[in-house]
Amino acid sequence: MSKLVVFSLLGGDLNQGFPVVTAQLWHHNQLFKITGSLPAVPELCELYRRWKLLYEAVHQRLGTNQRIKVHSQDITNISVNDFEEVCHQLQAHINAWLKSESFQNIE
Repeated sequence: MSKLVVFSLLGGDLNQGFPVVTAQLWHHNQLFKITGSLPAVPELCELYRRWKLLYEAVHQRLGTNQRIKVHSQDITNISVNDFEEVCHQLQAHINAWLKSESFQNIE
């Protein structure tokens, strides 16, 4: 049996937090709606930006052999280990953010 959960992050961003977060859960053809909030976590923006740059660089390196296009902000020397470390950091930050006290009633 599958369950569907839809989260809505309303009226905020990672720098200011999300004062209203709703979770809608459909289970046995019934809808449950729970409300909470999430605090600001501005470091997540920078961590995500770094993850995205490394992801694109690793994908290009392992992908097709296309002509190289380097932009001034791009990463030119990458390590799969660096990418894995950033993945773990991003996952840990997101998990810690979702464990915030104001979000616990949704859990």
